[in-house]
Amino acid sequence: MKSTIIKEWLVKLQGASCDLNELESIFVSPFVRVIKEEGIFYLKAVRFNSIQKPDDVLKEAKQLLEVASGAAKLHLDYYGHVEVANFIIGFDKRGKAHKFGFGFGTGRPINKLRKDPIAVQAWLAKADHDKQVADALRFFSEPNWFNLYKIYELIRDQAGDVTKQGWVTRNDLSRFTSTAQSRDSIGDAARHASKKYTAHKEPMTRAEAISFVKNLLQKWLSSLTQVSNTDGKQ
Repeated sequence: MKSTIIKEWLVKLQGASCDLNELESIFVSPFVRVIKEEGIFYLKAVRFNSIQKPDDVLKEAKQLLEVASGAAKLHLDYYGHVEVANFIIGFDKRGKAHKFGFGFGTGRPINKLRKDPIAVQAWLAKADHDKQVADALRFFSEPNWFNLYKIYELIRDQAGDVTKQGWVTRNDLSRFTSTAQSRDSIGDAARHASKKYTAHKEPMTRAEAISFVKNLLQKWLSSLTQVSNTDGKQ
């Protein structure tokens, strides 16, 4: 079965209506446009049309929108913030629409299996008088590369060598730290811009890094509270 070839993409935008309307009025080039369809604003660009994977379109759209937002702020006296939403549409050569959603914003999976909340209660009780624990939990609420690395540093400072604790393998730790620090691996999300921080031969994806730090954080908190995050009925 042949895969569908997408000829054109529309990337949904979200933000204040005043900002979206202003973007529509200034981005009217055939190469980069902001258009409104049935009350929804979309980013449209010629550069998207050579891409076939929705994830790659989303990534390209985020980078392009950063550039576009910079131009808008330079051009307009007042401009707030617009971002890529969780939805894109691809049109095939017949004009048929193919819709793609992503696992952020609305439409995320529902947690059907409820774990025993005793672990959460223990974490919050510990955080109430332990700033390191409070900071680690706060950083994990926004798990970007900077915050993920901060969590690792907090745990390392308190617990020492996490590989000796048996919480993670030395290879996974090396993959995480090397990826987080290398601009060659993750671009502007990296902790450093210097070329001396080279990419790991097996760099982690952000999803892998979140999973890695989540596991490490749970084991550290378990060691402090003696309560593990095990499955159970609520």
